[in-house]
Amino acid sequence: MPREDYVALFAVLHRKLTDQEVEEIIEQLVTSDREIDRSQIEHAISQLALEKPGEDDVNRVAARLAAGGWPLADPFDA
Repeated sequence: MPREDYVALFAVLHRKLTDQEVEEIIEQLVTSDREIDRSQIEHAISQLALEKPGEDDVNRVAARLAAGGWPLADPFDA
């Protein structure tokens, strides 16, 4: 692949959040005392990653929140 195409390629490849990034997002979200909805998770991911959140990343964050007993709004699946 030509070197000048690297930037374009990386721009379209979706990356996964690291476990540390998931933890950072969770810390940000649990500072409020209300239910967390899908749009809040998507917004937090997009702010951190500066890209549209992938379904797998949203699900990973939601699963960690649920495992910690944090209330998620229903219905959560979009």
